[in-house]
Amino acid sequence: MHPHAQIEQLSFDFFIPLDKLKEQRELEERRKSQRKSWNVCWNWYGPRVGEPLEVDATCVKRLGEDHLSYWFCAPCIAEKEIEPDVWVARVEYPEDAPLHCRQMNGTRLVLDVADIWAPTRHLTSLRGN
Repeated sequence: MHPHAQIEQLSFDFFIPLDKLKEQRELEERRKSQRKSWNVCWNWYGPRVGEPLEVDATCVKRLGEDHLSYWFCAPCIAEKEIEPDVWVARVEYPEDAPLHCRQMNGTRLVLDVADIWAPTRHLTSLRGN
């Protein structure tokens, strides 16, 4: 291989990680913004195992699946943090929810912190509003 060809290849490969780095920085900014919003809007500090949360993304993945499906505002219970800032949560609609919602109970979703919202229904009921 000609030495210049090797340099060109190395130069091209150098830019690939920069795209990944940009994506990671954007995700970190979304996470930071989400955490600030939880605190400002609801005085809530994030998911904890066994406690409620809501889905704040339009579409997320079910545990064990690669495709996205619609779950916006679904009430869930945090089950475990599977990696930093990534949670598994179980869908848990209340008994007075429509049947088509309750049929989804037990479904496990994979949620990034940026896809999680404070459990507004739960917090509102605690405040007596």
